Amino acid sequence: MMPEVQQNIKTNILVVDNIPSNLNFLSDILSQEGFGIILATHGKEAVTTARRELPDLILLDVAMPDMDGYSVCQELKSDPSSCDIPVMFLTARNEREDIIRGFEVGAVDYIMKPFEPDELRTRIKNLIEQRKRLHEHFQREGIFKFEQSNITSVDKKFLQRIIGVIKDNISNAEFNVEMLTENIAVSRSLLNKKVVSLTGEPPKDLIRRIRLKKAAELIEKKFGNLSEIALEVGFDNPAYFSECFKKQFGVPPSQYQRNNKTS
Repeated sequence: MMPEVQQNIKTNILVVDNIPSNLNFLSDILSQEGFGIILATHGKEAVTTARRELPDLILLDVAMPDMDGYSVCQELKSDPSSCDIPVMFLTARNEREDIIRGFEVGAVDYIMKPFEPDELRTRIKNLIEQRKRLHEHFQREGIFKFEQSNITSVDKKFLQRIIGVIKDNISNAEFNVEMLTENIAVSRSLLNKKVVSLTGEPPKDLIRRIRLKKAAELIEKKFGNLSEIALEVGFDNPAYFSECFKKQFGVPPSQYQRNNKTS
């Protein structure tokens, strides 16, 4: 049984436009959908705010005086802390070259002004649904089966590094998010935001899921009895191990073990 992706987490959207009336218009549309709204009025502010707040999506006007949308997007995509944030351009430019340039710097969508509110809502909901499917794919298949089109190489390396550290410490029952944060050398808030953004679950749940996946592999390989397997993957309480295993796989480890015995 696949673990559930976290639900009921408010989607935060950074809206960037140098015209106050446009910001108010967009805020009204998005707030009606229950999104959390963060505002920025120019490009440099957008970069700083995106790195600090790590929103789930950025709606970015192209034509801004100090730093245009292309430059903002390019800078954010070059930074590991913000490269995974989807960017949707809002622009009146409809030349083919402008649209191509937008995608070249990393935008995931391009919506032309003027637009109907329903069009914007639908585009955003589609992006959120794509993210949800990415989370489900990760939890079902794992990091190494991500297709290149679904995750940037920077994010893939980041997650591979996290998973590598967890696997290196898998037998250590004391290993926790604080120790993972120290090993990865990022702030805990950044680690949490990135892991949730890319996998749909917080680092604590990711650690537990990787432990349990390893336990299932050991059961299949007939590594030892269930108490030995629990210790091998960092569970010093067999009852808690059994509870977590059943929650993740839908059956207790004893039944999983029976199902994988050869006749």
